[in-house]
Amino acid sequence: MHTVRMGADTGRDDGAVDRYWRRRATVLAAVLGVLVALVYGCGDDEETTADGPTDAPTVPAVTPTVTVTKRVRASPTRRGGACAKEDLVLGLAMTRDVFVGAQRPRFIATIVNVGPGACTYDGDLDVRVTSGPDRIWSSGRCARGASGRLTLLRGVPHVVTVTWDRRRSPDDCRARGLPARPGTYIATARSGDLKPARRVFHLR
Repeated sequence: MHTVRMGADTGRDDGAVDRYWRRRATVLAAVLGVLVALVYGCGDDEETTADGPTDAPTVPAVTPTVTVTKRVRASPTRRGGACAKEDLVLGLAMTRDVFVGAQRPRFIATIVNVGPGACTYDGDLDVRVTSGPDRIWSSGRCARGASGRLTLLRGVPHVVTVTWDRRRSPDDCRARGLPARPGTYIATARSGDLKPARRVFHLR
């Protein structure tokens, strides 16, 4: 009879664990996008007008960025230092893909830590809207204040919701930008050296 000896690391696959957490972060970002879409869907419909876009209503030159941190149940974690770039997953969701009339696009950006424990991250999150090589709008262009340092627990997303007023970013932040034309646009969430997240949407 032969005796089979198994090493201490038999059955352990660090790559599989890392892929599991990254898939979990992606699914979690998508679920959060759907939840926010359900919450804000009715509000978007109220902004729709029968005659399409109009410049009559007065809107502020800068739409504020609202930051909300969602806390969900996570696995026990140990606290560490600065987050490693490869441990952070940046995601982007939208309330819908087509915005008609006066409906304003709302972007839901998320940063999820898939590392072994809690870590700190110091980086601004910016959502940009482009059309080909033309940069149309940036949430960080005229933003007031800094995002500050974040403590990210493993698997607990940091959520930032940004609303675009469908106007181009003005050269002077005190001025009011020109309305964006109907067409196809790309929204990109960026933060430091993290891999950007993109979504395609349409203005009608």
